[in-house]
Amino acid sequence: MTLFDRADNRDLALYYNAAKIFIIPSIYESNPKTLLEAMFCRYAFAATDENGINNIIQHKVNGYLCDIDSDSIKQTITNIPYNKTFENCIGKNGRKFTSENYALRNLLNKKVKLYNCLNFKNNKI
Repeated sequence: MTLFDRADNRDLALYYNAAKIFIIPSIYESNPKTLLEAMFCRYAFAATDENGINNIIQHKVNGYLCDIDSDSIKQTITNIPYNKTFENCIGKNGRKFTSENYALRNLLNKKVKLYNCLNFKNNKI
């Protein structure tokens, strides 16, 4: 096992694609970009069942949720079935979720729609 402290943003996809599993054992996340990046790279991974994560991960659909303690993380990682069919299914679901909800073009379109709904006449909001 290799742990990396830092990586240049340009190299992140290389690290994600070189690993077998991605683990995010956080107590709290508001918008976990590393999780979204790993999902976009079609990963099978484990993440703690905490706010900010559990509204992104659907257990056994696009990832795995576990408790924050080391035993739960270990059990979850151990129970992930490592076969190509399963990984492809989880990975495709994760990629689809991130593409539909977090792709820059989709986020921009949502913001434009929101701004178009606001009334900016006479500089009043």
